[in-house]
Amino acid sequence: MRDHLFRIAETADTPPAAIGVVEARVLYPPRIYSICRVLHIHSLYVVPEHRMRGVGQALMRSALEWGKRRRCLEAELSTLACNPARTLFEELGFEVVELGMRSSVLA
Repeated sequence: MRDHLFRIAETADTPPAAIGVVEARVLYPPRIYSICRVLHIHSLYVVPEHRMRGVGQALMRSALEWGKRRRCLEAELSTLACNPARTLFEELGFEVVELGMRSSVLA
């Protein structure tokens, strides 16, 4: 699809092995809220033994460039507060704009 990205990072081995993936799409908010296209990063995953080697950063940069080519003015994603990739997201210019809350009082 033109407005959906699914990119896989592979090793240089023969045969290559998948070591990471990023999935994103362009969102078109209703004009009443915003007139800009937004790149939404649905997921980023890197196989544990390949983390901290630049794979996630390369995948994210690739997705952000893809969004720029589709004239997105903003990028967004959701992550857990304890996610180690949060540092990567912040290095790429993402910042916290929402706060989610959860309660276990119903258990």
